[in-house]
Amino acid sequence: MPIGAVVVGPDGAVIVNVGHPEGEDGLEQAVPQPSPPPGGDVLDSVVRPALVAATRLFLVAGVALVLVDETGELRGAVAAGDLAQALEDAAPQLWSGPSLEVLAGGAPVRTSNLGGDDRWPALARQPGLAGVNSLLCVPVEGPAGPAGTLTAVRRPDRPWQAQEVESLLTYAGVVASLVRAAAESERTT
Repeated sequence: MPIGAVVVGPDGAVIVNVGHPEGEDGLEQAVPQPSPPPGGDVLDSVVRPALVAATRLFLVAGVALVLVDETGELRGAVAAGDLAQALEDAAPQLWSGPSLEVLAGGAPVRTSNLGGDDRWPALARQPGLAGVNSLLCVPVEGPAGPAGTLTAVRRPDRPWQAQEVESLLTYAGVVASLVRAAAESERTT
């Protein structure tokens, strides 16, 4: 399996190849797939396993999908990782900060010093995100335009490398496919 490949196994586990890019053999990890939440929230049950896998692929403390509706307003957020709850709680600040900037400019935004970055002070002040330094936010495209953003956060103040930005952009395409599949499933049920 190629490095970065994500496959859902017959038992419902998400298999992620998190091998080393230096050419060493890949290490496969099984990520347990959470049970669908009460109420049958299809989006959550379909997207959250991919976000869990993303935290391992990108070695980050959390990944959040912020979704917008057809009018461009915040529709909701789904997150995974150590900071999942903090990211879901910070969805309005993610939306009014980096997500809005990404959707307005059509390009990823990033920082390796969230607390010292003047662009998103309300986000940096979120108590649950204390200790987060690096943030990378990329667009998630829907069938008729932007569907939202995918944001990764990590604690080290290490700058985001170009290949990390490109990889998260590619992964956002996978997440977009899952969002479309969840929406189609909700329409047909």
